[in-house]
Amino acid sequence: MLYRTYGQLRTELELDLDIQDESAITPDELVGIYNKAVDECEAEIHTLHEDYFLNDHQPTLVVGTAAYAMPSDIYLNKIRGVVYESGTLIYEVKKIRNRFKFIDIQETNSFGTAEYYRYYIKNDAPTLADSVITNNMKFMLVPTSREAGTPVTLWYLRQANRVPLVTAGSQSASDDTVVDIPDFYAFVQKKAECLCLKKLEEYTALQIALGELEQLRGQLRSTLSEMIEDNDNEVELDMSHYKEHN
Repeated sequence: MLYRTYGQLRTELELDLDIQDESAITPDELVGIYNKAVDECEAEIHTLHEDYFLNDHQPTLVVGTAAYAMPSDIYLNKIRGVVYESGTLIYEVKKIRNRFKFIDIQETNSFGTAEYYRYYIKNDAPTLADSVITNNMKFMLVPTSREAGTPVTLWYLRQANRVPLVTAGSQSASDDTVVDIPDFYAFVQKKAECLCLKKLEEYTALQIALGELEQLRGQLRSTLSEMIEDNDNEVELDMSHYKEHN
């Protein structure tokens, strides 16, 4: 699987559109265009194949603490599953979902009636400091942690990389960012091309590019469907013969 950087993709697009010296699109605007293209590609992927960006994270538990920061690169609040493992004890940490969840949480934290951990998500408002927005979404353990260490693993869906603005660092820093959707670079490139042509008011070329984009969207969806089928190819063994003789 060959990954490419923003710089490589940017250079290719500028050559294809002959806009190397185009002043109508600033470096930061071009970064924004690519990030919008990644946004659209990422949304298609998460809709059709949610485990494409599957990742894991182990928060460091502290005795008596319930709230833990979510992974910084989580997509929305997409947790696929949580597993507890300590020695020979392994179990799924289930999300609290029932209609009595709030009294359930309160009683468990007050009286410690739960044998196994459970969890819920607390979505505090984000904060802004020094032009940096901090996501304050928390992973909440119920009951509060009884131990220290990393026995809990969160399986979650991460975001695709975003290219930082040039004015936030440098052109080289932006160019060195890996665009980590290697299966669908053609879609990202074509979407970026469409956005550039719209910005440049090249409407005839834009209509052609939009048609090509929809063809690539169809290919993307077909590829994702094939990936899901390939991952769902396990056949359970028929053990009835053995059971009948035991």
